[in-house]
Amino acid sequence: MRPRRPAVPKRIFTGKIMRHLRYNLILSVALTVVVMTAIWLSGGNVVRSQEAVREEQKRPAFALLVGISNYKSKDITRIDGCENNVPALAETLTRDYGFPAANVKTLVNEAATRDAIIAEFQKHLLANAKAAAENKAEAAIVYYFCGHGSQYPDQDGDENDGMDETFVPYDARTGDVFDILDDEFDDLKTDLRPFTSNAVFILESCHSGTGTRGDSSDTLVSQEADADKRKRTPYKRRHPPSGPSDAMTYTEIAASLSYNTAKSETAAFCKCDKPMSLMTRALVQALKRSTPNTTYRSLMREVSTEVAVHSRQEPQLEGSRDTVLFGGAAKRTTPFIEIESVMPDGRIVIRAGIIHGLKTGSQVSVYSSDSATNTGRDGWLVNGVVERVGNTTSVVRLPSAKEQPNTEKVKVTSRVILASPVFGGGALVADLGPMSGDAASLPRSVAASLEKDGLVENGMVKLDSAASADGGVLTLRRGKVKDIAAERRFLAPLKPRSICDGDDLKTLTENERYPAREKDVFYLTDGADSRPIYGMTFDPEDTSAAEKIASLIRDHAYSRNLRGLDNKASSLPEQIKVTLNSIPSDAIIEGCREGKITYRPDRDKFRGFQEITDGKTPIGSFFQLNIKNISGEIRRKENEFASGEAFHIAVLALTNKGEIRNAYGSGGANDALQDGKDVNITLRMTEPVGIERFVIVVSKDHIDLSFYETRGTRNSSSLLERLLTRSGEATRDARSVVDAPDGWGVIHMELNITDEK
Repeated sequence: MRPRRPAVPKRIFTGKIMRHLRYNLILSVALTVVVMTAIWLSGGNVVRSQEAVREEQKRPAFALLVGISNYKSKDITRIDGCENNVPALAETLTRDYGFPAANVKTLVNEAATRDAIIAEFQKHLLANAKAAAENKAEAAIVYYFCGHGSQYPDQDGDENDGMDETFVPYDARTGDVFDILDDEFDDLKTDLRPFTSNAVFILESCHSGTGTRGDSSDTLVSQEADADKRKRTPYKRRHPPSGPSDAMTYTEIAASLSYNTAKSETAAFCKCDKPMSLMTRALVQALKRSTPNTTYRSLMREVSTEVAVHSRQEPQLEGSRDTVLFGGAAKRTTPFIEIESVMPDGRIVIRAGIIHGLKTGSQVSVYSSDSATNTGRDGWLVNGVVERVGNTTSVVRLPSAKEQPNTEKVKVTSRVILASPVFGGGALVADLGPMSGDAASLPRSVAASLEKDGLVENGMVKLDSAASADGGVLTLRRGKVKDIAAERRFLAPLKPRSICDGDDLKTLTENERYPAREKDVFYLTDGADSRPIYGMTFDPEDTSAAEKIASLIRDHAYSRNLRGLDNKASSLPEQIKVTLNSIPSDAIIEGCREGKITYRPDRDKFRGFQEITDGKTPIGSFFQLNIKNISGEIRRKENEFASGEAFHIAVLALTNKGEIRNAYGSGGANDALQDGKDVNITLRMTEPVGIERFVIVVSKDHIDLSFYETRGTRNSSSLLERLLTRSGEATRDARSVVDAPDGWGVIHMELNITDEK
């Protein structure tokens, strides 16, 4: 609801008080100045009425925020970030999303005992959600846990890997106090489900015990505790496990994959007094940028992109992915950034910075103050690029008036839209050596390949043997398979599960598919985790190992730009509908013909493609990306006689092997997708497990993204190629973004490839 202006008392002028006219005029002008000053200082929002404040205080919104940095047991390491995460998230919920302060309950350190967490969930969240439902209202519920995560052997057979995930409360591992099992937490979620579908659970902890815990004072710290070896009484579930049918009744945000670790900053790493967990810091930044129409899917894409700069952990989103945040509770009704000043040299200072997640190289679109939508061409003036970033302000360089005449129309009252807030940033730092013995020449060969591809010149990769950077450091290492992967299933296999032996299908053993445990291999780590990125290993005896390592670094550097690429000012993405579908792996029959594996649906089990609602698909299943042009349908909602428009489509797959693959529309001329028409892209989900991403670019003009499959530099007039093949910090400037905002747009989709049936 838009806040109302304070009522101004009516004045009745009679003959007796006409002599006070001059006084009243002066008072009126002064009052106007005071009110307008208050509006300006509040960021353009009119001072809220007391009725609006009271209405906000009645909003049924409740949060329970748990943060544990210090543990009672001396055997559990400290996590600096957790106790700092809680007040930062609480402030965002109350200031930006209207959660009454009295409704945000916090449990920090010694207050976050096992009994207290469970009791407050029941008393604060469950009871209040039930009371709201009895009053015909649906409460917004937020549960947040930050602390160590661990595992315990599964005792009821509901886990494919035989391990339950656990959450470690403050007093765990002391006396007879055990971790909180994910089964126990799932029962609490089920208790809550009848009373609200507007619940979000944010789990900032590790979800497995397979990673290496780091405790260095100058790096990231894993939020993982060793497994509790004590025997506990089997937990008897009160409800059946949550399944796909429950996916639309809640939203769950997890800091990492089930087999991965979550990371927290140290004070030395963040160069700050209050380090935070990587995901939570990115989450708070993204929440501050969000609007009443932002969905959880959109929010988490920005979060995972920011986290990927520092760590290979993969934040997860499950459940209701396309609903708006907290039921649309964001209070920013006009989602634009103010201009603080316009400088004579073609730059502007905007009121957004590091705390909002901006990076050098981020793109912005500037609109006039009378724009009705702040999207598309309505009131658009010019695009610019972030040149320098401070804590709360940033400097944006605009094209010259000669390049774009509208630059002269930019005023302090103009509106700035973050077209791609987390796009750009600095170089990916690669530490390649030195190596000894027969591998002494490998670092030089890898470096030469990267330089030939133009990555060093364009600032995409920085070769640094000291490996000193804030994040995003790739380190080349050598070691035995048994020392770098506790479970080989999380490595990229050398061979598929099955091969053809004549006309017979042969199933390979684990030893046949993966490198031998004693095998010496090269691999890359990201500096925050000792495991190979993307599960990739390289054979020292392979003469093309240097080129393959350089190719992985190259794609990893480019994918950082692709993950952050966006154009929020564009209206094109909303005119394209994308649906995810799959065939379950157990409905597919493999066979052999002429030495090649063939696939066909099992007639008894095949029920056609099924829409994916939880973002998961198992290894071996066929996945279909359906892309439909609905521009005519959208436009006819406002004008029944309107017609649609043809768009060019290009699809890039960012595989869980670290590759960038052109899935559709690459290379030569691709026909435009006409209004009402659709295309289907079908792929088979292969190992390893992990996140598969699809970047769908929509354009009014032909798109050529084939440069990802070529090597070496080339001259190109393609706007997207100039953006995507250069570091924003090094070479990107305002000339890269002079096109109108509706020239192209981006849709991001993610799939979690699992080994579940």
